Amino acid sequence: MPITCWKRSGERHLPCIVHGEGASLHDAFDAYGRFVGQVEVRARGESLVLNQWLAESGWALPTFYDSITTANMNEITARAAHARSRRRGVWAHYRDRIAPLDRPLRDDRTSDRGAVILPKLFRRAAMWCVRHPRSPLGEAWLTTLRSDACFLRENPNASLRLDELVVQNKLKVRPEEIVFRDARMLSSGISPPRG
Repeated sequence: MPITCWKRSGERHLPCIVHGEGASLHDAFDAYGRFVGQVEVRARGESLVLNQWLAESGWALPTFYDSITTANMNEITARAAHARSRRRGVWAHYRDRIAPLDRPLRDDRTSDRGAVILPKLFRRAAMWCVRHPRSPLGEAWLTTLRSDACFLRENPNASLRLDELVVQNKLKVRPEEIVFRDARMLSSGISPPRG
C-alpha cells in the first residue's frame, strides 16, 4: 500500500500499536532507551507495519538484535531484498567498505550525498573521528568494534565480535546476516526469544 494514503488520512496523529518482543515493557527498549520492536500504524480502517514498509521502500538497512524472532528477521530481510534488487532508497548508496569520513564532521543534510554504511559502523567511525581527529580508520579503530557482540544468522551458536566481520575496513557480510547481542540480555543472563 503506498504511503500517500497515510498522508491523506487527514489525521494529525496516526493511531499506532507497538509490538515489542520481550516479556515486559522494559524489554521493548534497548540500553539507550530506543524502542526495539514493530510499529503498526492504523488509519481509515487499514494498518501498515512501518518496519516492513521502511525495509521494502529502501529507507532502512536491516539491523537485527537477538531480541527479535527469526520470523520477523526473515520478513524484514525479504522486504529489504526487494529494495536492494531495485537499488531503492539507501541501497542506491550502500557500500560495504568503510571509507574515511569527511572532516570536519558536520550536520549538513542538504549536501551530504556520501555512501551509506551499516549505522553501527558509522556511529563507531564518527566517534573515533571525534576522539582521534588526526588518526585514520585503521587497525586501532577496529579495536573499538570488539565490544559489539554478535553472531551470524546462519550460525547463532558461534559468538563473534563486530571487528571479526570487518577486514581492511570492509564489512565481510551483508547487514541482514548479522545479529547483535542485546547488551541488557548479556548482562542479565536473559535468554532472547526465538521462533
